Amino acid sequence: MLTLIKLFILVAALVVISVGLYLAKRHGETRWVMVCDYILVGLAGLSLMNYFYLMPFSFRPHYQEMFHYYVGSKYFPEVGYTRLYACVVRAEAESDDLLVRALAPERYITDLETDNIVSARPYSIDNTFCKSRFSASRWNEFKGDISFFHSRLEGVRWNNVLMDLGFNPSPVWELAGGHISNSIPLSDQALMRIKQIDVVLILGSIVCLVWAFGLPTTAFAVISFAALDSVVTR
Repeated sequence: MLTLIKLFILVAALVVISVGLYLAKRHGETRWVMVCDYILVGLAGLSLMNYFYLMPFSFRPHYQEMFHYYVGSKYFPEVGYTRLYACVVRAEAESDDLLVRALAPERYITDLETDNIVSARPYSIDNTFCKSRFSASRWNEFKGDISFFHSRLEGVRWNNVLMDLGFNPSPVWELAGGHISNSIPLSDQALMRIKQIDVVLILGSIVCLVWAFGLPTTAFAVISFAALDSVVTR
């Protein structure tokens, strides 16, 4: 639903720009361009709030997104880009929760090497693909982090996590993200602090764009950014 809203806002912005320029050319008045600019800024505000799930400064993290960025960066030396979901299943196969342990081999996950949906059963019993890449202490910590996110994304939402697109930022991003996730013990409060870093960086980028290109151009850039972010993610 949020994706459709972002795309609708992008289409609305393109219509507003086109109509404003047409009326300005036809009537020879710049006021139509000004009206267009005001509407664009309003649409950019809606788009930005929608991008932050309408709660940029709330106390509720977006757990599915935070799972990928926190766990993916923290354990990148062990799981890389292709082993995250397989390692999650292997960790769940050792869970103290008997139900979680029983369901682990029955799950379906995205094979991050092929992007195909596959049975998790082979990974739930394979020690060489994941567990052998961890030290004993790191493996126990990994299992604890997986249990934390599972407890907050139960049922269908957790199944959807394991059929997503994995952890896919650039290696440069991972250097900073890995330092942060390894430095901050996992908790709801920690995830909110990490989330605010993202909010501050995005708002800072917007300020820089306004300074360099002006408000109308920045407004359309924000709208396009939010919409394209939805198109390239599942």
